[in-house]
Amino acid sequence: MEQLIRTSIIRIFIMLMLVIGLNRAEQLLCQSKVLTKKDYGKSCSYHSECETGICSNLKCSCDNLFFYDNCSQTCIKNCNNSLYYSESSNQAAGLIVSADSVNPPGTKCLWQIYGWPGSYLTLVIEIIDMNPHENVTNWVNVLSTRSQLLTREESLKRHFPRTLAAESGDLRVYYSTTFSGYKGLRASYYIYDFKAVLTNSSGYIISPGFPNFYEENRNYTWLISGKIGQVVTLRILNISLHCPHDFVNMYDRNHIVDPPLASLCERGSTFNITSTTHNVFINFRTDGIDSRKKGFVAYYSIHGQYGDYCTSADQCPVGLVCNATNKCDCSKSEKYDLKYKICKKALIHGKPCGVNSEGYCLLFLECIPDSKGVFRCLCPDHTYFDIDKCHPSKFKGVFHVYIYLYIYMCVCLCECICVYAIKYVYML
Repeated sequence: MEQLIRTSIIRIFIMLMLVIGLNRAEQLLCQSKVLTKKDYGKSCSYHSECETGICSNLKCSCDNLFFYDNCSQTCIKNCNNSLYYSESSNQAAGLIVSADSVNPPGTKCLWQIYGWPGSYLTLVIEIIDMNPHENVTNWVNVLSTRSQLLTREESLKRHFPRTLAAESGDLRVYYSTTFSGYKGLRASYYIYDFKAVLTNSSGYIISPGFPNFYEENRNYTWLISGKIGQVVTLRILNISLHCPHDFVNMYDRNHIVDPPLASLCERGSTFNITSTTHNVFINFRTDGIDSRKKGFVAYYSIHGQYGDYCTSADQCPVGLVCNATNKCDCSKSEKYDLKYKICKKALIHGKPCGVNSEGYCLLFLECIPDSKGVFRCLCPDHTYFDIDKCHPSKFKGVFHVYIYLYIYMCVCLCECICVYAIKYVYML
């Protein structure tokens, strides 16, 4: 009996830890409010007053078959809807968000997304949060024209984001709604040409067919284009190619030049590539051999450089933050190395410094030799270190005067006591 109780307690503890861990891992970054517009449900007189763009019955609302999504602060089409895009809507994009509050658990939802001829469709699943004990009725299934991109079993595995890409502009997302208290399904979709031009500040590049196999005799290109003075950082998240017959080349311009910025093949881990210009041209080419390889996934960001204006960390290079003065800068414990263009650890007072050190002295310290000739991070001349700061020497001088006076008075007092003691002894 005791063993059974102990086992039950351990199981309950493990389940609680899993729930806490999953809740922490599944925090979504939602958009900030548009202060100049009225929120959903507020009183209104005109459509232009509302952030939803619709004023109905004197209240900000959404059209029929739409619901309001608090995270994106937009009206989202409910399930069982088809979304069509034409070639004139280049780089069309949208959200798929489950509205379990308006659909009872177990309701079967279907989103059908269609692009124009010669396009292909990508899907980035931000979260799938469902009742884990009802996996028969709670699931997600993603299909393209030629393959299944996400099975019901795979949808239950909790690792996000999930990056998928159809071979064409046709994608179907099936979802069986979950119970209240769970976030359900949330995903972003994008429709691109096979010669795509990307101007958003960040996004994913996913080879058509991923995570299944890419097709042979294909030639895809992506041009990431920022503003003059900006740079592009690419983080390769997954790559599986039939080398050297199939390849991905990245160029530090808006067209093919020699040599490429990087020529990619299979690697075991993620890695970053940063351009020197505001354009990066990517070419993915396959030959006529059926390689049974997955392709690649990359995350790109267009951002400024060290010292550039910013409003968020996403607008700064990897490793930099947007400081209180809206400048791309290192964190408070680091200092920027202009030569190598990286942030290095800031060394505190007394730490060894110099050419072979791991970082730089804090801004108020200097790398100077100490009394033994060892270069350390110390306060400049005519200053002294106290409570994490360098203070002017005048304060140090006043402090020392009081110390010297105190010592002098103690010495004088001792001398007087000694003299009187000697006199007293002789008098005896």
